[in-house]
Amino acid sequence: MPKAQKKTCSSNSRATPLATRDANASKQPPGSKKTSKSKKAVEDEEGHLDSSQPSKANATSHEVSSADSQSASNYLILATLSGSTNPTITRLLSLPPSLTFDKLHHVLQISFGWTNSHMHDFNVSLIDDEAGLMGPAPCLSICPDPSNLPDDLQEGSRAESEVALADVYEKPGWKDKANIEYEYDHGDGWNHHLALLGRATPGTNAQFGAPDDVKIICLGGQGHPAAEDVGGTWGWEDLKEAFKHPRKAENREQIDWFKNGCLNGDKNLDPYAFDVMDVNDGLRDAFADSQPREKSVDACEGCGKEL
Repeated sequence: MPKAQKKTCSSNSRATPLATRDANASKQPPGSKKTSKSKKAVEDEEGHLDSSQPSKANATSHEVSSADSQSASNYLILATLSGSTNPTITRLLSLPPSLTFDKLHHVLQISFGWTNSHMHDFNVSLIDDEAGLMGPAPCLSICPDPSNLPDDLQEGSRAESEVALADVYEKPGWKDKANIEYEYDHGDGWNHHLALLGRATPGTNAQFGAPDDVKIICLGGQGHPAAEDVGGTWGWEDLKEAFKHPRKAENREQIDWFKNGCLNGDKNLDPYAFDVMDVNDGLRDAFADSQPREKSVDACEGCGKEL
């Protein structure tokens, strides 16, 4: 009688490589108001476009050296797309203190449905306790590579791969005062305001139906992702209005552009549509090396190692 074949480590399989997003440029939507790019935008697009678009394969977790940061509970951050209305586009995120800003960039791209096709940067300001207003200028600029900036802009700038969330939120003198803004596409000027709500508790993930050991997660939100290259908030409002009256001749070209030409377009536009599961699927794929893997049922009979 033939013997059953033993399961050994040689039968172990590897994870499928991540697919990269399509970053092809799209044309300006018909009927949209073309925005003029600032000097900063032109310098960004020409100087360091490539450095702002790291591949998904490199989007792994980054642990800072501080033991306190590694063991601390996640930050709860409400990210809001400034200027968006009916509805305001928001994402509630749970993120580890050790997450660096280059990884935060990818989290925001996936959460808001962007395609990583334009330049971006972060700016940190301190809230004025007495006046309740933001300072006149950011106290720290965070970008992909400050060496690509003009000399007068390099001072006060840090590379996003070298700064973690805890470096901002826990910095002496900045705690409970730091305000983070993320700008994507300096032409359309999509600004995202990041508000620190507090810390996650041991039961936060379970409350939202997520495994306890998932460290990078979107807990909720509202609003359909805004369209790439639509012309900023004004163009986005015009596009939503066009979909309210699709039979009008003047709206058909704009609707067709969103359906067939927009980088992150869709076959329909429901401004309130949002699927948190789709967002978390994207986050899990992009951060596969930092998220926990499901345990294999099979094990090597020789060494006992899971397959």
